[in-house]
Amino acid sequence: MSARRVEGTEATMITDAEIHLEKLATELELRGFAVRLRVKEGWSPSLSVTNPKAPVLAESILVMADMEGQAAYYFPWPMRIAPVTELIIAADSVERVLAETGRPSRTAVPTGRLEADAR
Repeated sequence: MSARRVEGTEATMITDAEIHLEKLATELELRGFAVRLRVKEGWSPSLSVTNPKAPVLAESILVMADMEGQAAYYFPWPMRIAPVTELIIAADSVERVLAETGRPSRTAVPTGRLEADAR
C-alpha cells in the first residue's frame, strides 16, 4: 500500500465509484503499478495508474454507467474497460495498455479461442 495515496480531503462520503476504484487499485498495485486514488469535491473520483518501470506509461481510470446502466471501468477518452464486477478482466486490460516492452503476460489466451478467431 506504500504507493497508494488518496488525494483530496474535501470528500466526506465514500461513493461506490471510490470503492470500485480502490479494489482495482489493490489489484494493479499487486502487479507492480503505482496507483493514486484522486477524490476532489465536484469531480468524479479517478484512479491514476503509472508503470514505474516506464513512467510515461500512465493513465486515469474512471467508473461510469455503461449503455445498459451498469457500473464499469473506463479510460477517460471514454473507452469501456470492463464491468466493475469483472475486476481481474479490468486489471488485465489496464496492464496490457500500460505494459512496458518485454513485460511478461499474466494471462494466456485459450487455444480454442485463437482457433475460433482464425475462422
